[in-house]
Amino acid sequence: MTAGHAGAQATTRAFTLTAPAQAVETRIEVPTGGSTRIVFSSLRSTVPLARVELIDPAGRIAWHERGDALKLLPAEEAAHPERGDVYRLDEVRQATAGTWRLRFVPVAGRRGRIVGAYSLRPRFELLLPMSPVPMRAHERAVIEVLATDNGAPLSNVRAIRVWIEDAGGRRIVQGEARTGQRNERGILLSQQPEQLLALVTAPAPGRYRLKAAHDFGHGEIVSERELIVQ
Repeated sequence: MTAGHAGAQATTRAFTLTAPAQAVETRIEVPTGGSTRIVFSSLRSTVPLARVELIDPAGRIAWHERGDALKLLPAEEAAHPERGDVYRLDEVRQATAGTWRLRFVPVAGRRGRIVGAYSLRPRFELLLPMSPVPMRAHERAVIEVLATDNGAPLSNVRAIRVWIEDAGGRRIVQGEARTGQRNERGILLSQQPEQLLALVTAPAPGRYRLKAAHDFGHGEIVSERELIVQ
């Protein structure tokens, strides 16, 4: 699934570093006018970490922390213990454009491998969760949309445009995801204010693109994913 507007789509990057008994670092390029969050996935390291630092484009240390304070699980308690200890790094919000550096300082004299990943994400996002119920041709279907601000669900968005495109980019189904949706028997489909639902009639069997769009006040954001109709 992709989410974003011009120049602000979420992107994910992985990195692998070999720590030769001294500090090593990976570079993170934050684009201009695009993503403003750096979100880190779980980090695995076969070398004990003394310290982790994040350095901003101006050369300032944005944050630093001791390795033992960041450790979630020792290797022997984690899946695939050969990959090392599990660490957690806090995300960065309102990241300025430029080159950031994530630096790892191993315990003195220790060597090993560090593997991790990070995502560059916009502040506001639209999420299109996969439904556990397959969409069947020409039947009534429910499409869920979630709006988030810095990863937290928003409960003050009342409606979001949704549509389904065919392989040629034609909009063949259009609708609106909103709160308070009820089924044909009048039963409320969700009581969660952050869960917006659209009721549509599924198209013929095939592969499509499901899209959603909303303007949070900083330009329209569009999210999309593949949709398979059986």
